[in-house]
Amino acid sequence: MQNIIRFTLLTASIGGGFMGSAITLNYFLDSNRLALGGAIANGLALTAFLYTLYAGLQFSKSAVNTKQLYRAFLLQIPWLSSPILTYKVGAGFFLYLMYSSQGSKYLVGFGANYSLAIFSDRPWGIGVNFAAIGFLALMKLYKK
Repeated sequence: MQNIIRFTLLTASIGGGFMGSAITLNYFLDSNRLALGGAIANGLALTAFLYTLYAGLQFSKSAVNTKQLYRAFLLQIPWLSSPILTYKVGAGFFLYLMYSSQGSKYLVGFGANYSLAIFSDRPWGIGVNFAAIGFLALMKLYKK
């Protein structure tokens, strides 16, 4: 059982971190879309995905290196949406449920997904990534 949990956590962190890094890096390689706000938002997303990848690689070296992985999954829990700030980062597997001023939404997928925006026309809302919570619960099971 311990091996299955460990491989699941490694797949979510290393695979999701790599996929997210590749997706966000694509923004910088497309010179037609470069803008300061987009560069900042995508740079922050790239940092989050690289950190998730790094945390997974540290966990692959030694099973006791869970502090970084815990932080990486913790960063993926909230989905905040407002006209001022929007934040959502999911790597590996994500299962978001959100309630906003426009109604309820959900988002399920494998790979990577992110949305970072400042001063946009997004609705007010709050959501949770239940997959990230599940990964944190798996980490607690793995440590026992």
